[in-house]
Amino acid sequence: MFSLKHHFKNVISRISTAMKTSSPIKCNGDYTIFVSLASDTTTFVEGIWKDYGSISSLEVSAVDWGRCNVIDGKLTIRDRAVNGNPVHSTSLYPSLDEILGNVQIVTGDVEITGTPDLSSIVISLSKLSNIGRNLDIKYNSNLGSLDNAFPKLSEIGDTLDISHNSNLGSLDNAFPKLSKIRTLYILNNSNLGSMDNAFPKLSEIGDTLGIFDNSDLGSMDNAFPKLSKIGELLIISYNSNLGSLDNAFPKLSKIAESLDISHNSNLGSMDNAFPSTSEIGNLYISNNPVLLSIEGSFNGLLTAGVYEIKITNNGLIMFDNCFKKIIQPEPSLEFSQQNIPSLGPVSVMNKETRDSINEALIGPHFG
Repeated sequence: MFSLKHHFKNVISRISTAMKTSSPIKCNGDYTIFVSLASDTTTFVEGIWKDYGSISSLEVSAVDWGRCNVIDGKLTIRDRAVNGNPVHSTSLYPSLDEILGNVQIVTGDVEITGTPDLSSIVISLSKLSNIGRNLDIKYNSNLGSLDNAFPKLSEIGDTLDISHNSNLGSLDNAFPKLSKIRTLYILNNSNLGSMDNAFPKLSEIGDTLGIFDNSDLGSMDNAFPKLSKIGELLIISYNSNLGSLDNAFPKLSKIAESLDISHNSNLGSMDNAFPSTSEIGNLYISNNPVLLSIEGSFNGLLTAGVYEIKITNNGLIMFDNCFKKIIQPEPSLEFSQQNIPSLGPVSVMNKETRDSINEALIGPHFG
């Protein structure tokens, strides 16, 4: 005889069992996942190592990867299979999404390196929120985009290194929740054209931000809208297609050691690039041959704490509305917009030096 009470009791029991079975688990150890690309652009998992020893497909299948939300160790994604086995048309292993789709925390490094067959990592790491040490995305020649790749990643314990990805075209919206990091390198990505909105919530970099040798980088609009502090260095160099840094760092108030903007052959404008910067160790703007304007930048910069400012071998820079608290001419005088020479090394430290700069720019003081 059917008993409604007994029926509900069985249903609750099954739900309880299912919940216990599907509860998250921690995967301990260092995992290396080898991938390859099939002709239909499907990425196959070709092999897996744990702690530098290979795991058979049967052993892998015995793990409920969908329940693994913590990798207590290092995660590496690399090209091809163990010992160079050929690309397979099918795979005995779970898919990359099945293996990594629910991973939220990796306590060690995450390395995505040397994977010419990897074109996208958008889905595979969609739930990753915390990396204990470094995130390296390097030498992936077929990786075309990181758009929306890390939608939930909020913290990286040490360094984010995005470098030598020759086909990477965009970082748009790649790290929408990343708020704090020690070091960030974006270098030698020859096809990287845009970083728009790449780091909308990044507020602090403990050590260095380096953006250099990205030959196709043309835009950094709103890349760092909330960045307020850099603990050591900011370097923007050898980005030959970068035409503007206008409004690039609207909230950046402190660079503890040095800002170096150099050898950007197409950089024409830095208007309002650093409107809030009040504290800096050294400032170097050099070898940007078409740089004409830095209007609205460095108006909050104070003499106290500034060791050296060098503005060397640029275009005919207009010093309108900038350096108001360091270079302060008489109210009746204005900077000329004509015949402004290349200044050579300029150190701004005191009134005498300030007056010499004014004289170079607009002629001697009178009266």
